[in-house]
Amino acid sequence: MIFRTISFIILILSFQNISAQEKRILLFENYQKGTVLFKNSSKTHTLLNFDAANDNIMFKQDNDEMILTNSNQIDTVYIGNRKFIPIRNIYLECIATKHGDVYIHWNLKNVYKGKKGAYGMTTQAKVESINTAQMNYGYYENQYVDVYQHSNRNEYYLFKEEKPIVVKSEKQLLKAFPEHQEKIKEYIKIQDVTFLNTKRVIELLEYCLGL
Repeated sequence: MIFRTISFIILILSFQNISAQEKRILLFENYQKGTVLFKNSSKTHTLLNFDAANDNIMFKQDNDEMILTNSNQIDTVYIGNRKFIPIRNIYLECIATKHGDVYIHWNLKNVYKGKKGAYGMTTQAKVESINTAQMNYGYYENQYVDVYQHSNRNEYYLFKEEKPIVVKSEKQLLKAFPEHQEKIKEYIKIQDVTFLNTKRVIELLEYCLGL
């Protein structure tokens, strides 16, 4: 029985080389202790992360970063204290609020903003300069690094009167709660909510679910 379980887990954790993927944006700075629960009630523990650019659960195998595949066999993934559920070909993070659950479909992209110099100034092109350290110490210290900003294109899922709602803009949210539009507009204005700020959106959706 143990051999069959191990064989099944190995099959589920089939992997592919991440070099074939688009540039990754990991949701967590470091890999977190996590658990993968399978639909056959088996589970495995490993170091996990979430690639919010490619919608992949990442895991560590020895020193290699791998992609968790066959999501149709997975029930739930826990990364640290965060909960992810596979739906078709995407993962939704489940956020419990006091008025109901909110689900995030993470979709982050890197937007190039130029180069950052030694004094924090961002320029649109790399400035070539000679570092005196190259002459004094025999090495070249690059003072300029690429600057990227994450573009948030998240979608949010919630249930209103047991009906699923997908929201990714203020306009869609107001349409979903037509009877409370003025209250929602006032909340957005007072709290200065922008859909580029995930934390603020979650708080806004919690407020809407409590109306």
